[in-house]
Amino acid sequence: MAIQISGHTFNLNNGLSIDEIYIRIEISLNIKGDRITIRNSAYSSKDYYISGNKLSLPVILSTNIPYNREIDGNDILKVAHEKIKQDLIDYGVSEPNIQIIDIIFG
Repeated sequence: MAIQISGHTFNLNNGLSIDEIYIRIEISLNIKGDRITIRNSAYSSKDYYISGNKLSLPVILSTNIPYNREIDGNDILKVAHEKIKQDLIDYGVSEPNIQIIDIIFG
């Protein structure tokens, strides 16, 4: 899965502005099964993801979150994406501008 944001201007650390961002997320569950570690990589588009050209985002996204299978369900990838989505909303990105996409993309 990935998160795509469009229609929101991000001012990058290098001084450039961008209106579309594609974020790929990797996750792992700790050995106790009660925390999810989230690693995210941002790109200006899916094509840039494929070519490996990363961006440095001006927003801090969660990297380690609590997890309870009984409350959160068993899809930890979905839990991680929803947390990143909430981080973006808290940063000021309008919810309709955030899409979870590429559910079965390599």
